[in-house]
Amino acid sequence: MSIVKIIPTVNRLAKAISLPGGKRLGDAVDDASANLLTIKEPCLEALDATIGRIRDLAAEPAPSAEALEEIYARANEALGLGGLFGLPDLSKAAYSLCELIDSRPAGQGVGRQALDVHVDSLRLLRFGDALPQAERDNMVSGLASVVSHAKRSAGLQTP
Repeated sequence: MSIVKIIPTVNRLAKAISLPGGKRLGDAVDDASANLLTIKEPCLEALDATIGRIRDLAAEPAPSAEALEEIYARANEALGLGGLFGLPDLSKAAYSLCELIDSRPAGQGVGRQALDVHVDSLRLLRFGDALPQAERDNMVSGLASVVSHAKRSAGLQTP
């Protein structure tokens, strides 16, 4: 028989907010935003490297299952970094890339054009406001259509 040991954790923020004279929620959010700004540049550099790695892996004539798994993992990283640093359209494109990889039939690859359009979109959407919002919306919508088509082709979605 095993013994379960419960170790209570203390949420320091909740404790600081609930104490009389403690930190106000708005102040805590402001502090967190300021802290994020101190790491923004290195994180965006990491995002650029992540997108570069995705591009390199996707450039293989027929990416292997291992390469697709790494593309999936890097796209997941890009999704998180995009959301954290105000690039929601990039996050949506990264999510779409993950969905595309998930839509492939077992043991098969991903369509070359579908993969390329996702990689190109990540590169373009990385620069946020460089494109008008309507163009970014169209791009994200187009990616969703590509994934929907891939899922129908794989028999994962009814028409």
